[in-house]
Amino acid sequence: HAARVAASSASQFHGVPHMAAITLHEYVAQGIALGRRKRRTRRMKTAIQEQRLDSPLFYTQRWVRDWERLLAQVWDTYLAAAAAHRPSPGHREHFRLPYHLVL
Repeated sequence: HAARVAASSASQFHGVPHMAAITLHEYVAQGIALGRRKRRTRRMKTAIQEQRLDSPLFYTQRWVRDWERLLAQVWDTYLAAAAAHRPSPGHREHFRLPYHLVL
């Protein structure tokens, strides 16, 4: 899951080729290619620097605000589910939500 999120985030820049590697061999090959093609690497770096201010990936204040709002919603959902599924007194089984949380 984390790899898909990272690949999605990295793919948002125009003029920058898709750099996600599936295997270790692809990862090493891409690293070597970047090291050998200095001019191409500089163009990619410039493209990212020019676009980063408009990118949600680098808009830290909004990202933190959205993350905090999401955490508050998750907590509210947890509390509501806990109240609805509270076991009877003396019940020792751990509380379980009736669904999976997907962020």
